Amino acid sequence: MMKIDFVVSWVDGSDQLWQAERKKYSAKAYEDGGPGLYKDLGLFKYWFRTIEKYAPWVNNIFLITFGHVPNWLNINNSKLKIIKHDEYIPKKFLPTFNSNVIEINMHRIKELSEHFVYFCDDMFLNKPISPDFFFKDNLPCDYIELTNFTEDKLTLYGKIISNDTYNIAKTFDFRKVIELNYDKIINELYTNDINQNNQIEIKSEYFRGIKLHHNPTAYLKSTFLDIWDTLPGLMEKTSLNRFRNFNDISHHMFRCWQLMSGEFIPTSPWERNAFYDILNDNKIAVDAILSQKPACICLNELQETEPSKIANIVNAYEAICPYKSSFEK
Repeated sequence: MMKIDFVVSWVDGSDQLWQAERKKYSAKAYEDGGPGLYKDLGLFKYWFRTIEKYAPWVNNIFLITFGHVPNWLNINNSKLKIIKHDEYIPKKFLPTFNSNVIEINMHRIKELSEHFVYFCDDMFLNKPISPDFFFKDNLPCDYIELTNFTEDKLTLYGKIISNDTYNIAKTFDFRKVIELNYDKIINELYTNDINQNNQIEIKSEYFRGIKLHHNPTAYLKSTFLDIWDTLPGLMEKTSLNRFRNFNDISHHMFRCWQLMSGEFIPTSPWERNAFYDILNDNKIAVDAILSQKPACICLNELQETEPSKIANIVNAYEAICPYKSSFEK
């Protein structure tokens, strides 16, 4: 049976040691959002409850952390592997406060399986799933939605995604990709909108981008090794940035690499691509949790959220998984 690991990154922005370490470098590097980016909304224990309830088959869970862990976490759970930055990221790249560095070096985690799924701590499973939701025939399940890249390149996020797109376009022969993987670009499992848009994009002379999603992503560890072998200078350049920087690339480029390589099994996007701003989409997010539709959701705080809105999310989770998981003390 295929071993599938989950990897999740988490930071406690209130940790004083982390704050002190960050302060040593924050005046010397680009600031990418300030402490608000690292706020703990108190939802992380429900991440573990839903994993245990909806994907009990997971092999190991690797929790990436600066060094701190939630005070409620049962660190003795046999499936839990706590991975500090200095246990897998090369010393010359440390300390780092750059999520891109943390993510593009994940293949270095000892014992990590070839097949793994990467979660940010705001990405949740939302219904019972089987392993073939993420992998079939040893390949990641995913979908390709070509796009004419429109992110604002003046913003940090937009520039990083632009870097990802540029490097994919430079590495892959777009016409060859279409020739070899047409049935994965135009596929009956995709929505009509995606297929129609892909039909337009494949007429372009060059690759213009892949629409990204902020949800759990199935990866092959060998993809990471391939990219590091192919573009070592680019990987090192990003890894030397202690904070997110305008010349970074992100793990989204790794997903695009898998898609352009044809190293994926086409699947329906609907169940795996639901993003909610918990302030403005609060009722929709609560309804999604209670109805267990779709299978994956992202609960993102795009702006300061009133405590009552966060309480609504907590109450929804308490309704569907009120008991402690084995990952809690």
